[in-house]
Parts: sequence; C-alpha cells; structure tokens
Amino acid sequence: MMNKLKVWLPLGLPVLMPILAYLALQNVNNLSASQMIIITYLPYLILLVAVILAYRFNQSRIFYLALGFIALQTIIPGGASRQIAFDVAETDLIYLLMALLVPFNIVIFSLMKERGIFSRWGIGKLAFLCTQFLGAAWIISKSPPDLVNAINAQFLPWNIQIIPGLAPLGVLVIALSILIILLQVRITRSYFSAISAGILLCTAFVLYCRAINMAAPLYATAIGLLMIIFVIQNSYHMAYLDELTEIPGRRALREEMMKLSGNYVLAMADIDFFKKFNDTYGHAVGDEVLRMVAAKLSRVTGGGKAFRYGGEEFTIIFPGKKLGDALPHLEKVRENIAQSEFSLRGKDRPKQKPKTVKTGKPVKKVSVTVSIGAAEKTSPSEKAGDIMTAADKALYRAKNSGRNRVCR
Repeated sequence: MMNKLKVWLPLGLPVLMPILAYLALQNVNNLSASQMIIITYLPYLILLVAVILAYRFNQSRIFYLALGFIALQTIIPGGASRQIAFDVAETDLIYLLMALLVPFNIVIFSLMKERGIFSRWGIGKLAFLCTQFLGAAWIISKSPPDLVNAINAQFLPWNIQIIPGLAPLGVLVIALSILIILLQVRITRSYFSAISAGILLCTAFVLYCRAINMAAPLYATAIGLLMIIFVIQNSYHMAYLDELTEIPGRRALREEMMKLSGNYVLAMADIDFFKKFNDTYGHAVGDEVLRMVAAKLSRVTGGGKAFRYGGEEFTIIFPGKKLGDALPHLEKVRENIAQSEFSLRGKDRPKQKPKTVKTGKPVKKVSVTVSIGAAEKTSPSEKAGDIMTAADKALYRAKNSGRNRVCR
C-alpha cells in the first residue's frame, strides 16, 4: 500500500495546482491595485525561472514549453497584453487558437524523448513552436474569413457549451488531449505526463474562467510552478534513484548511512552466480533480473529500506531494529526471490500478448537466488562503515556456505 502511495502521490500532485489556482482566483477582487500588477507580471518571473532551471538541467521539453508560455502571455487577453486592444471577435479567436495549439503541443512534447536543448532535435522544437506562434499571429491580425469560419464551425450534431464561448473544435481538442495524457500517466507513470496533465487542466480553467479578471496570469503562474516542480523532481530522480532498477542508488545510501543513529541493522545482498547468468542469457535478461530482484527487495517488510549498491549487490537498512528483528524479514524476502520465476523472451516472441496463444514449444522459465549477510550496531563507537564491513563479511559466509541463505 505504501509503495503504491509513493508512486501515485507525486503523479497526483500536479492535478491539485489548477484547483489551488482556481481557489486563489475566487479572492482576486480582494487584492489591491499594486498586488494586481504583481500578479500580472508574476508569470514572466516564474516561467523565466523554469527556463533557467530547464537549461541548467538540460530539459529541452520544459525549456521550450516555458518559452512558449512566455510568448503566449504577450498575446492572451488578461495577461501583460492588457494594454493591447482586442475586439470581441479577436479575443474569441485568440482563446480558440490557445485551445487548439496548447493541448496539441503538450501531447506532442509528451511523446518526444529528451534529446537536449541545442541539439538538432532541440532546435527543431524551437522552430516548431516559432512557426505556430507566427502563424497564430498572422491569423489574429488578418482573420481570414474562410479559416475562421472553419475552426468555429458547429460540426457536431449537438451543441457543446462546457466552456462558454469556445467553439466545439476547441472543446474536443482539449478533451482528447486530456484523455491521451491521462492514459500516458496510467501506462508510463512518468512525471512529465503528470505535469502535462496539470498544464492541460490549467489551460482548460483559463478558457473556462476567461471572463474573470486575473485568470490568465494566475494560471500561467501555476503552469510555471508545475514546470519548476518537474525539473526539481526529475533532477532528484536522476541524482538519487538508480536508472535501471528505479530504487535508491549509492548516493541515497551514503546519505542514509550518515543519518543513522542508535540501533540499526545493515544487510548486503548479492545475486548468486549473476555473471554466469549474464553470460548464458545475455545482458538484456540480466537487466530484467536486476529489476525483478530490486522490486522484491524494495518491498521488504519490517521497515527495511533497499538500495542498489552497485552491480548485482544491494543494501538493506533497518533503522531502529535489532538483528533478531530483521532476520525473519530478510529470510522472507530471500524466499520470495527464490520462488519467483519469469519466462525468457524468445527471439520470435511478440512484444504484446496475441489474442490467440499458439501451442508449441514449452516456455523456458528461469529463477535466481540471493545470498544475504547482515550485521547490527552493537557499540556506540561503531560507525556505519564498520557495520557495512561486518555485513559484507557475513555475505561472504553465506556464499561460502552454499549460497541462497542469510548469514549473520
């Protein structure tokens, strides 16, 4: 239950941002004139911070999307462009183009891989956005009747008025984009997809609340904050989580060991004959084994915390525990790994399960075991490094005693 909460809580937080912005919007009339001016220009500051952070951590998608929203703030009525006079038709057209282009770009960028800011892929993203911005500016200035009538057409058999004043095409694009992004969140569980969902909801709220003063800058600020949260979260992920197994890595282990005090147990786990397994079945299967073992170890009971130490070695820490308390939980996770099997993917095996399964050669299943050595802090003078050395010696005793066992 806790593991699921750890996965889904960060993914659900971006949805709260547009709700918080909506609640803030209800109190906007209580603000002074100077506070109104600050809020009007606040999105530029927040989005600029997002641009700088994205540049620092080489996050091209956030970098160019933040630049795009800065450009949008110069056009959208209610933002810093409030000095520019737009008639009713132009205002409707601006919001409609926003409803079409923002969701489109969010979906496209969420499908792209991270390939750097100033690579040819990154420059391509910039050209992609600039072309749209110039095209939108031309449409707003010229308002070609045929094009405007086409995108405002009532092409559905029923009248959609979910977002007042917005043409059916805009409502449809927003709805489909939100659906696509939510499916991505469900399938990939990626932070960028979650942030994209929050940005789309903010966009929908801006369009819904367009008649309310300060709606545009408030939601643009919320979007900028979402981007900053993503860069920070992604940077933490890269720094502290192991890329392959997605459990805390060596840096996180080192910091955890520095915080230890009082009683605790430290265990070292090693996959038995992993090198031989790798040589026999290949590195791809070896990576699957590492992911499987890491997943099992991360679910160790008794309050244990699992880390990837390096290679096929893992570390488990039980803060505030005695060795006798931790050993049953280590035995349980060892047995769980030993009893787990997974099927080897043949060269002709499809990536997705077919509707009708053909009977043929029996599927080859493999399993692995782990050896675990555990030690506890017994003296106030002992340091975490001493306990790890003792656990490492216990691990070698487990290997020399036949492997697939826990030794102390």
